[in-house]
Amino acid sequence: MRRHPPYVDSFRVWQDAAVQYWHDGPYKGSMANVSPRWYRSAMDSELLSNLQVDTYVKVGCLTLLVYDTLLHLDKEYRFVWKSRWSVIKCLYLWVRYSTYIDTVLAVQERLDFNRDAASCSRIMDFTTIFAGFGIGVAEIILMVRTYAMYERSKRLLCFFVVLWIAVGCVNIWAVLQWTGSFEVAPSPSVGAACYIGTSSNIGLVCYTSLVAGETVIVFLTLWKALHSSFLVGSTYQASKLVVSFYRDGILFYLAVLPFSIVNAVILFVQPPGLNIVADTPLRVMHTILACHLVTHVRSVADEEASGSNHTEPVHSLEFARRPETGQTLDSFV
Repeated sequence: MRRHPPYVDSFRVWQDAAVQYWHDGPYKGSMANVSPRWYRSAMDSELLSNLQVDTYVKVGCLTLLVYDTLLHLDKEYRFVWKSRWSVIKCLYLWVRYSTYIDTVLAVQERLDFNRDAASCSRIMDFTTIFAGFGIGVAEIILMVRTYAMYERSKRLLCFFVVLWIAVGCVNIWAVLQWTGSFEVAPSPSVGAACYIGTSSNIGLVCYTSLVAGETVIVFLTLWKALHSSFLVGSTYQASKLVVSFYRDGILFYLAVLPFSIVNAVILFVQPPGLNIVADTPLRVMHTILACHLVTHVRSVADEEASGSNHTEPVHSLEFARRPETGQTLDSFV
């Protein structure tokens, strides 16, 4: 059996000790100058590549948000700004324009190379908490549409209030624990700005509760659709508004579900520099889709009221009561 020269074994012992110190020493989770140069160079290369991906994703999300806002500005002016003040109008404006705050900060944090670790930590903590609250507000829009679909059931309203408060309290605790576990550091050695070295898996609670809440809402939508289609009887003819409402509720769920799953997987795997790469896409997609729900329902209601035969493809949610009630929900949502 061939024996290695003594210096090879000594080098391997030194290599193992250096790597162990990098993982478990006082600079755990950072790219500080404590690892061997060859090892640090390989890690810096991977980190730089991942941080570039993170930057592209965040800049792309901001671009998409601006593009969507400008593209639908005419509908927003007609069906939101010109409408009377209501809960939905307030929710819409908050969801639409508060997203710019955390998204712009996320992009700025990726492009500013002169921040220290403390400043990085404050910005990342704020954007994570603020974006989470914004998604929670978008969830209220989904709850309102479901509440309207169930003809303003007080029992369902109480259920949603309790659900939102309970999930909100759990998420507040989880987010505070999660952001408190961020080990944030600037990395001028690779020409990059802030990044998270390591973080706790407690953030999985946030994504799990988000998926659970949205699953409850889509289940209620499916139940109402099945009840209207099969249990009411053949005399009930659903309008275009009602059919689109059910369909879009399911499509909304299917559209945002992959983003929540990707966030959970990334948080579990924790690739260097990509710990929160999918947070901004999740926030932006919730904003875009939730806002489309509001503007499109009012657009379709306006078309039906004017007797229009326009067959524009459905891109968002629509609301209506059963025809026999003689009431529509556009005045409420």
